[in-house]
Amino acid sequence: MNNQEQNQLSPQYVMMPPQQYLPQEDEINLLDLWKVLAAKKFFIFGLTAIITLLAIIIVLFMPRTYQTTAHFLPPKASDVEELNIPAISYSLSSEDAYNSFILNLKSRALRLEFFNEHDLSSKLSDDPTANKDQVFEESFHKQLVVKQDLKKKGQQAFVSISYDGKNPELIAKMVNDYIKYVHDKTIEEFLTVVRTNIRTKKQDLEDVTIQSKKRVIAQRRQDEIERLIEADKIARLELIEKIKVLKQRTEQKRQDRIVTLEEALVIAKQLNIVDPIDSWSELNNQQAAANKVSINNKTLPEYTRGSKTLQAELQALKSRTSNDPFTPGLRELEEQFQRLEQNSRIEVLKVRTNDEPFIADLRDLKEQVAKLKNIDINETKIKAVMFDQMAVVPEAPIKPKRKLIVIISFVLAFMLSIFLAFFLNFIQNSRTEEAV
Repeated sequence: MNNQEQNQLSPQYVMMPPQQYLPQEDEINLLDLWKVLAAKKFFIFGLTAIITLLAIIIVLFMPRTYQTTAHFLPPKASDVEELNIPAISYSLSSEDAYNSFILNLKSRALRLEFFNEHDLSSKLSDDPTANKDQVFEESFHKQLVVKQDLKKKGQQAFVSISYDGKNPELIAKMVNDYIKYVHDKTIEEFLTVVRTNIRTKKQDLEDVTIQSKKRVIAQRRQDEIERLIEADKIARLELIEKIKVLKQRTEQKRQDRIVTLEEALVIAKQLNIVDPIDSWSELNNQQAAANKVSINNKTLPEYTRGSKTLQAELQALKSRTSNDPFTPGLRELEEQFQRLEQNSRIEVLKVRTNDEPFIADLRDLKEQVAKLKNIDINETKIKAVMFDQMAVVPEAPIKPKRKLIVIISFVLAFMLSIFLAFFLNFIQNSRTEEAV
């Protein structure tokens, strides 16, 4: 075709209405699409197979992640009965024990303590130089998840703890060990509180109550001694006064007797009465002769005793050095005074070394102390949680989802292959048109 012919044809092509040409080009012929797919079937199935095979290989080499889970329920009332001790007014409900266990299960401090004690850094990390804190945070603390539905009524008691890891045997053992560790720590906390209360109660009884009562009794004994000493002192002063008065009275009687005898002696000497006169006998003889009854109702005058007798008695009274033997009741008073000087009750109180028998309720208090000392808590009977299911070794991984990944890879590979098939066909057609 020469240039002239091309020039003649070009205006005709340009003048052709686009409404009559473009719609014919945009029409989709399903038969043509099927021919393209049929022509590219080996490419489509081949590429799909290759991508799917690569996905299978990748999935096989992807690290597996396993999950193990343990489930808990609140303990029975009998599981915490050992901790309910009336002697110290301490009681613990199963709900309180369970809540304490759950709190400890979530405790970061206990987790870190368990992590360090069991050297989990080397077990959870392949890198021996890895930072322990980072390993704890990423590979233990974040992976150990406690689940409790607090929103649903009646579901709060159901608690579970799960862990995601690569080694199924290791994570199952680790979770069970951690549960036992937290449980033991929780029981240890309860036992510490109970034993502290027992020790405090015992010390309160021994060091406060009993010792206080002993001090009170000792003070009362000392007060009694002081009271008796003061009472004896007052009694001695009274006795001294009584003895003094009694001696003064006896001395006064002696002086009065001396005056009486001196007067009688003067009369006897004036009457020349030397020897005693028994006037009553003569009077009695006279009365007997007269058939009368003798009545002796009068005392003979002192002077009738005779000057000799009066002189002797007077001399004896004047030469007397002590009136004590002649003071009636003096010896009894002196004996009372002597008893006050040596008060046996005071001496007994002073030498008493043990006041315990005199404390009214001491035996009851000591019995309470003995009961506190004999409290024996059976730790094996105490449970803060009931294990609904302990962690078991998982058989299948939770990640990756191999089948799902392979299926998705196959579908995407097939779609991509079809798209590429059409794209390659479009390129081929464009090149063919350009060549024409």
